[in-house]
Amino acid sequence: MDVDVPMPSPQPHSLPLPPPTQSFDVSLPFETNCDNLEDTLPAMPLPSELPSLGQPESVTYELVDAGTKTGKRLLVDSQGYSYSVKVDKRYKGTKVTWRCTSRGVKAPCKAVVVQDGACWIAGIHSHNHPTQPGR
Repeated sequence: MDVDVPMPSPQPHSLPLPPPTQSFDVSLPFETNCDNLEDTLPAMPLPSELPSLGQPESVTYELVDAGTKTGKRLLVDSQGYSYSVKVDKRYKGTKVTWRCTSRGVKAPCKAVVVQDGACWIAGIHSHNHPTQPGR
């Protein structure tokens, strides 16, 4: 036995908004109380001796003519990483981009070195693998 029960018609849901107390004007000055912020942190003495991280190792680069299997130039750094020339049209002959030769399909290394004349500039990515001597 089906009984048709009339459904009430949908009413828009609207909540009454409180009256605005003042308008929002970004050009008006506002007050901040920042005078006592320094007092909220407790004073902590520094250790008498800070741990030393050591000096970063200076990396040197050496170009090897016919260093790749195809007879192209290879760049080798003093840490044991090797780089091949990457064709980079952004620099138009002023700079040479060298990318790491560890270019595996699953996790290619994104480390690069940019050669600008006699200057060598390491890229922002570090190597994601150990050195591979003799490669």
